[in-house]
Amino acid sequence: MKKYGFKQYLYLVFGFIVVASTVAYIVLWKTPYEQIAVYSYAVGAVGFVVARALNLTVGADKRIRRLRNIQLLASLLVLGAGYLMWKGSNAWAVALFLAAAFDLIVAYRMPKEEEK
Repeated sequence: MKKYGFKQYLYLVFGFIVVASTVAYIVLWKTPYEQIAVYSYAVGAVGFVVARALNLTVGADKRIRRLRNIQLLASLLVLGAGYLMWKGSNAWAVALFLAAAFDLIVAYRMPKEEEK
């Protein structure tokens, strides 16, 4: 069984906060408590991006660097989704969907590239 360090647990906790805040935002939409979900999403998103930055490894391979750049783009989209939530735009869902799609691509490709 693979052991995880503090950085990976931090990444998981902030990822959970992002998901829980997104669900809360959808459930609490157009209620007085909507802003609580937005602020908790912002805290989770910033923590998620910081945790991802702490987990970066420097690789000389061009493919791994490209995948890390895609992860950076996904992180910026997560932050952008928080901004769009705060502004009240419904485009936050598109930004979050794109971030999830990019993360899925990286999660599929990264282990294969790190094995090489």
